[in-house]
Amino acid sequence: MPHHLLRPALDQAASPDWSTRVRAAEALASHAADPHAAAALHTLLLDSMDTAVPRRAAAALWQEHSTAALRLVAAALADADETTADWILTGVHDALADNDGDHGELTRRCAGLLRDSDARVRGGAAELLKWLR
Repeated sequence: MPHHLLRPALDQAASPDWSTRVRAAEALASHAADPHAAAALHTLLLDSMDTAVPRRAAAALWQEHSTAALRLVAAALADADETTADWILTGVHDALADNDGDHGELTRRCAGLLRDSDARVRGGAAELLKWLR
């Protein structure tokens, strides 16, 4: 998607209002492969101002089922402090609950991320796999 079409959601990602940041995360999740969206999503996943933001960002990304989205969740999990990591995992749990807990394909994709070129992605994927089992 052209960058100018993402601009409203990218601007919302920097809002002081937590609910606006959540809407931005949900709007950007389907564009996880776009470098501008990915940067904003990474920031939203690590948002320490309100726990709803990383939780809902992680859920939105997990529901995308794309490798780019899963990479973002894994990298953020590796970068997160313990509290934020818990909220990221809670968001993943929320997404799994919305899909009746079926996570076989996503588990396989996470296992594939163990060979990613980015050490943060590999580390976060390992954490996700431990948590999923």
